[in-house]
Amino acid sequence: MSSTLCILLSTATMAGGCLALYVGTRETSDNMAAKIGGIFITVIGILGLIACISGE
Repeated sequence: MSSTLCILLSTATMAGGCLALYVGTRETSDNMAAKIGGIFITVIGILGLIACISGE
C-alpha cells in the first residue's frame, strides 16, 4: 500500500474514533460503549499512522 493511502486511511480512522468519542461524551448521551469504542478506534488510527510513517 502506498504511504499516502496508508496515511489517509489512518487519519480517517482517527477522525471516526474522535467522532465516536464526541458522540459518547455529549451531555445528553450516557453511552459508555461509544466512549470506550471511540478511544480504541482513535488509538488504532494513531498506531496505524505511526506504522505508516516508520515503514517508509
